[in-house]
Amino acid sequence: MMKHRLFAVLLVAACSSSSSDPASNGAGAAPLVGTWDVQFLVHSDFESAQVVADPQSIHVSVVVKKTTSMEATADLVLLRSADGTQLTGSGSKRLVLTYTGQPVAATTPIAPFTLTRTSPAPSEYGDLGGEWSLTSEYRHCTIQIQGGTFSGNCSTTAGKENSVYPSGAAYAFNGTGTGSAFSGSDLFGAQFAATKR
Repeated sequence: MMKHRLFAVLLVAACSSSSSDPASNGAGAAPLVGTWDVQFLVHSDFESAQVVADPQSIHVSVVVKKTTSMEATADLVLLRSADGTQLTGSGSKRLVLTYTGQPVAATTPIAPFTLTRTSPAPSEYGDLGGEWSLTSEYRHCTIQIQGGTFSGNCSTTAGKENSVYPSGAAYAFNGTGTGSAFSGSDLFGAQFAATKR
């Protein structure tokens, strides 16, 4: 479920290459291209993340909370389509077990996923405004971005239930932001805040 908790961060940290085009939704919105530092103020899994966004791609590195026995990181890359209506993502996660005295690293892929904008809307985030549909092997999400707010709901894909993605499992998040900062929370009480360098 790790990557799904970051989708709000990924979307609002992306920048439309036409966000300053008067003909686009959210005309005049501040460009969001750049490096963002994300702090998880209250979260059971994550410590921090760094998001580097340009008009064509978003790179995310996440640090999972370290314990005496392990530490973990995850890296995601999302690529924008030429018309800005689709984001495709892939990545990997790396776990280092330290309790044996000798670190043992294991890197595993994260299932590819696709975000498609199903309808546009005026937004602080340029042409990212609107409703987005996310599909992956295990999850389906609907994300809304309008004005300065964003929200989303995710559920398990039918037939893909397991111990990580149980039947009926749902996840929701929401937040607000500007061109230089945003923050949000989820239904589990996790909170995050991001600022642009």
